[in-house]
Amino acid sequence: MCLEDGFVFDSVRKAAEYYNGDIVNIWTACAGKQNIAHNRHFIFYKENFSLEERLNLIKSIDEKFINARKWKNRNQDWVAEQLQKKKEKATGRKKKLIKNKKLHLIGLQEENKEKWQKYSHLGPKSFSRSVICLDDGIIYESASAAARAYDSCKSAIIELCLGKRFRKTVNGRKFKYVDSRITG
Repeated sequence: MCLEDGFVFDSVRKAAEYYNGDIVNIWTACAGKQNIAHNRHFIFYKENFSLEERLNLIKSIDEKFINARKWKNRNQDWVAEQLQKKKEKATGRKKKLIKNKKLHLIGLQEENKEKWQKYSHLGPKSFSRSVICLDDGIIYESASAAARAYDSCKSAIIELCLGKRFRKTVNGRKFKYVDSRITG
């Protein structure tokens, strides 16, 4: 039943044909999942309603969906508030990390402490060591670059270069640090 004009239809399909609309939209409006379909309010027909009763039904349907929108907006505000709290917490963590890096310097040997202070502002590239692939002789600026080139794991290349036990090759290739002795 269309509440605006009071027409009663045998099926949702006939209502859709009459209003040149979509069956799904009219059905979801009748089921109460959306308030209007094709600028009209629909309900499943149970009994005849007077014009006043139909207008009251339209008003109650609209109020229901207005309240639902308010609730949704309230939830969106809450989510935005939670995201802001997370960002503030993250910046606090960054400050702690910087403080911890300074504390970490206490445990370093004097020569390493000076080296760290000298190059730390340059970023990770200042500490990276060049790596050579012994199979094809290509030199890479870091283990990360070699890992990207051969589609392998950076930590595996580092383990191999450091001579870790049980690590003989990475993807069938041998690697060494450039500053270390290159042997067979």
